[in-house]
Amino acid sequence: MADALEQAGGTTDRADPRRVTVSYPNGERAQRGGFMGIRRDPAIRPGSTIFVPEKPEQPGFNLDQFLSRTLTIVRTAVTLLVAVNQLK
Repeated sequence: MADALEQAGGTTDRADPRRVTVSYPNGERAQRGGFMGIRRDPAIRPGSTIFVPEKPEQPGFNLDQFLSRTLTIVRTAVTLLVAVNQLK
């Protein structure tokens, strides 16, 4: 598998090599697998097509969402403090 990918020009930084799928000319498909750290690559036969999907996008840090949640928590805490002081 690694040799076939290298001969095709390699993969990009965005490729997810753990989810490689091989399609055979007869319509069958095989996916790269593994168990306990032992990787199992599907056989590459003449006429096979190798598909390497992109890695899923990781959600980034959202400053607006962080500030909104933080201010909500602070506002609730201040409201509780004021209410407790009014009861005294």
